[in-house]
Amino acid sequence: MAAPALLERLQAAGVGLDRAPLIHVRSPHNQHWAGWEDYFRASNIPRARLSGQTFNNYVQAVLDQRGVMLGWRSITGDAVRDGALRMWPGSEVDLGMSYYVTARVPKSRSTQEFLDWVMMCGESD
Repeated sequence: MAAPALLERLQAAGVGLDRAPLIHVRSPHNQHWAGWEDYFRASNIPRARLSGQTFNNYVQAVLDQRGVMLGWRSITGDAVRDGALRMWPGSEVDLGMSYYVTARVPKSRSTQEFLDWVMMCGESD
């Protein structure tokens, strides 16, 4: 994902994802999230260096045109719909990562409401 103006500048200059400025997420809890290394491996894109900038608020950094981020629809969907962010053309890849919910039967009302919400979020993907 990138801010439209940055994406247009990079593409006009002939810069591909193999050379685009990357935004990384700074979080002690992101060891279960896919990162750029995972993305490039799954996309078969050779990239010599994974350097870039690291931010806590990486979405704001991308909106500020500081670089390109990995975007999950659940996080970026509204910004894409509003035109604030754009997908890099041809960049979508399934990294095989999922969340699973296990619930016992019978389910409480609050459990069912939570499951309904999870399913609604997944429908936007």
